[in-house]
Amino acid sequence: MERSISVLVGTENDKAVALGDKLSSRGASVRFVVHNALHIQNEVMRTKPDALIISERTSHAGTLCRLLKNCESSPYIILISGDPEEAGKRICADMVVDIGKGIDEQKLCEQFTSNFSSLKYHLRRSKADAMIHDALFELCVTQNYNGYRYIYRALSIAAELGCRPKLISKDIYPQIAAEYTTTAASVERNIRTVIHSAWAKAGAAVKLKYFGTFSQDKTWIPTNSQFIFIISDRLSCDPHFMSSAF
Repeated sequence: MERSISVLVGTENDKAVALGDKLSSRGASVRFVVHNALHIQNEVMRTKPDALIISERTSHAGTLCRLLKNCESSPYIILISGDPEEAGKRICADMVVDIGKGIDEQKLCEQFTSNFSSLKYHLRRSKADAMIHDALFELCVTQNYNGYRYIYRALSIAAELGCRPKLISKDIYPQIAAEYTTTAASVERNIRTVIHSAWAKAGAAVKLKYFGTFSQDKTWIPTNSQFIFIISDRLSCDPHFMSSAF
């Protein structure tokens, strides 16, 4: 397990404590906290753990989970229950464990880490996608353009490629063309049309934000590769973009 995963464990249930100990032995950073709901909420807000393990015996467990799920940095919540079907209806946890069937901490650790890794991937991906959308919106690239989906996907692919050398004609156009059952030439043409149309509408301050002093030359219009890779690099420098999500 990656040591970056931090887990907060309510001590009201022996199985929760045992699971916390097992996660700790696998490299997680585990902290134990009394099962008072208000205290748990304060600890979650203060330490921002990746995951929280509680049980039905946690006071006001349902209310606690609903409050935490509305937080910006909501943890992945594991609920240990004697009646998981009923508990799942009352308490909005990400994983409900049936204590009545006995808990294999080793197996549960593997299930948890698998589910948790998948969840974190999708959360990071959603955040990165939202930032791409916002950047395009600022630059007047809107969904009414036929090439919007191509330029959006191009930015995603550029983020996936990261810092390694890349060529738009080799690494991006063919992949998008295959995904949308079209030709690389059509992808290139549609992206170029979007850029030229949006560039005429975007404000000088926004252009400067993403393209720097290049944009101050009124005769300059970014090529497809300049547009894709410059914006991708700009977003990747933002700590909230988390390009590793791709």
